[in-house]
Order: sequence, then structure tokens, then C-alpha cells
Amino acid sequence: MRLFLLRQNIQKTDRQILKLLKKRFFLSKEIAKEKRKEKKAIKNEKVEQKLLYKYTNGFSISENIRLIYKEIFKQSREFQKKINSQKY
Repeated sequence: MRLFLLRQNIQKTDRQILKLLKKRFFLSKEIAKEKRKEKKAIKNEKVEQKLLYKYTNGFSISENIRLIYKEIFKQSREFQKKINSQKY
């Protein structure tokens, strides 16, 4: 029974994460448009490193979180490249 409840909580958390990821990619699309207008590069290593440090500093699972955020950043960049390659 406890395992069932834990799994239900995981699924609820996953739905919340999915909702936030959808919001993040919507914002990433808007950022891509602004970068295109301002002729800025998709990747900003300085910003990504600063955020990685901020998001992972002091966590016992910091390496896991760092890897997840690196993948989120990577997918966001790929999405922005796709957006910017489309004609408006």
C-alpha cells in the first residue's frame, strides 16, 4: 500500500514537472525570437554556468540536478535553433 501511495505522489509530481517544462519551453520560444531580433547567439555559456551553480550548490544530489539542468539547457537550445530556423 505504501508503495502505491509513493507512486501516486511521483505521478503527481511528474505532472507538475511536465506543466513547468511546457511553460519553460514557451518562454524559451519567446527568448529565441528576441535573440533572433537582437542577433544574439543561442548559447550563452556564462548564463548557463551561473544558473548551474545557483541551482546545484549545496544539494546532496547536486550532480544529479546538474546533469538534469544541462539536458534541459541543451534541449532548450535545440528548440530555440529550430524556432529561429523557421520563417515568420
